[in-house]
Amino acid sequence: MYKKALSLLAITLLVLLFFVSQAHAVDTTNFVIKSFVADYYLSRDSKNHPHMQINETIVAEFPEFDQNHGFLRAIPATYKGTNLNLKINSVKDEQGNPIQYKTKKQNDNLVLKIGNPDTYVSGLKTYKIDYSLSNPITFYPNHDELYWDVNGDQWPQVFNEVQANIHIPKDIAANLKTNKKCFTGSFGSTATNCTIKTLSDANSQIVTVSAKNLQPNETLTYLLGFSQGTFKKDFFASSAFQKIRYAIIVFSLPLVVTLFMLIQWLRYGRDAKGRTTIIPQYQRPTNFSIAECAFIYKEKLPKNALSATIIDLAIKRYINIVETSKNSYKLVLIKNPNDLASDEQKIIKMHFNSTDVNTEVYLSSLKYKMASQYSDFSNEISKRMQQNGYFKKDVSGKLAKYSVIGSFVVGAGILVPFFVYDFIGIITGILIGTSIGISGIVILIFNKIMPARTIQGAEVNDYLLGLKQYMTVAEKDRIAYMQSPEGAKQFNDPTKAENPVHLYEKLLPFAIIMGVEMQWSNQFKDLYINQQPDWYQGDTANFSNAYMISSLSNFNSVTASNFQSPSSSDGSGFSGGGDGGFSGGGGGGGGGDGW
Repeated sequence: MYKKALSLLAITLLVLLFFVSQAHAVDTTNFVIKSFVADYYLSRDSKNHPHMQINETIVAEFPEFDQNHGFLRAIPATYKGTNLNLKINSVKDEQGNPIQYKTKKQNDNLVLKIGNPDTYVSGLKTYKIDYSLSNPITFYPNHDELYWDVNGDQWPQVFNEVQANIHIPKDIAANLKTNKKCFTGSFGSTATNCTIKTLSDANSQIVTVSAKNLQPNETLTYLLGFSQGTFKKDFFASSAFQKIRYAIIVFSLPLVVTLFMLIQWLRYGRDAKGRTTIIPQYQRPTNFSIAECAFIYKEKLPKNALSATIIDLAIKRYINIVETSKNSYKLVLIKNPNDLASDEQKIIKMHFNSTDVNTEVYLSSLKYKMASQYSDFSNEISKRMQQNGYFKKDVSGKLAKYSVIGSFVVGAGILVPFFVYDFIGIITGILIGTSIGISGIVILIFNKIMPARTIQGAEVNDYLLGLKQYMTVAEKDRIAYMQSPEGAKQFNDPTKAENPVHLYEKLLPFAIIMGVEMQWSNQFKDLYINQQPDWYQGDTANFSNAYMISSLSNFNSVTASNFQSPSSSDGSGFSGGGDGGFSGGGGGGGGGDGW
């Protein structure tokens, strides 16, 4: 019993030691910066634009167990909206040997991941980071200013000592103001637990700023003033130019795409001119199916063309439409469709699995099952309309490619920022993605207006517009037209209106494809007061024309859902800066961490 207890105790201790060691292993922030010394070499080019060479020597003390591969160093790449043109020249150890590192852009910082993923570091390690930048000076009406964070306020580590040596050539140092400042602490602190010393040699003046025992998220900041005009602002690095550059990034590609698509539209997308005046029409177009008329009118096959055809077949007494409950419908085939036109037969076969009389189908059973049939039918009509001379191009062929290309480009615009932000930064990545996305939208917009009717197609469309005009005028105007000399040419007896039920039902399918079924039905609101139509079975007790139109609107929606595919969805991360006289308010700085 005693031995078992000892064994259990030993196992427990081993488990505890394992988890403790694992806890140590993952705490990569647990190290100390013994010293952080940065040498800044200020200069100006032939145009007096400011530049700075920076050498950071960082001595870190890591734990004496396998935990860290190195550390991260985040260096801001912009300051007050100005691009610093940051360039990393080298990362070396104390003996000048290169150290492995990778870079990525994140939140306007260039992040260096220093170290070898296959090697751990422990004890004291020295890292020398050599980099250069431009435009570190801020310009004010009465002076130029170098306001800079040394280590940065984004480190979770303690700094035993931080020192900055600013090397200023004599010609620039002659303009250096005497009121030098330094600050310490977290962002916004006005503490001045730091010292400033100035030394001179034959070629330069060296301003040394130092501080000790900085806690996590505390930085050393220095502020030097120069006479106004010592440096000149580089417009091409200014925030104004950055805005122009961003605008160019965002809008240049869409402008090129718009110009290209406009040329394509001018060549292929303009309708032939039809009539200058639309003449109201009363009769249904002859020699055209409802689907063909809808295609000519909409320049595509709308889904309501199929429900309009079903309603037309019900009016012709081939089908009964039965409203079984709210938003639920059953179709019953009551006559053999063999004598129907080709398009009508195809639409019946889309809905019924047999052409035998009394075959029934619930629309709910067809939900999302007819998308491919609808697509094939639409493509067939598109080809037919082009072959028969009603359209210049096959909408389902050449023009459909713009829809595919546009959708692909929009998708690329959404995805691009996620793949390129490590290389060019998240803001530029988003801007490029936006540019690509807008270009895709431009293509899709032009795709909508690209189908072009021929003269023959324009004439049919004008006729349909005349039919729409006739159905949307008030009843008294419609009757007046029927009794006019122009109307007399179209009606057998212009002195009296056609049978209201026949007139209403004859044009109802066309009102549906043109989206004016409510206006058309409102002119016949008392039509079904005494008796509901024999082709539609609904709520007998409360039936009226208004009730039927509401039901038919639901019927159109339910039918349309059968011709679309099921929906799907897709789903989908260090900084410094500031202004004023306080710690962390300058350029540079940034932060770091372990890894």
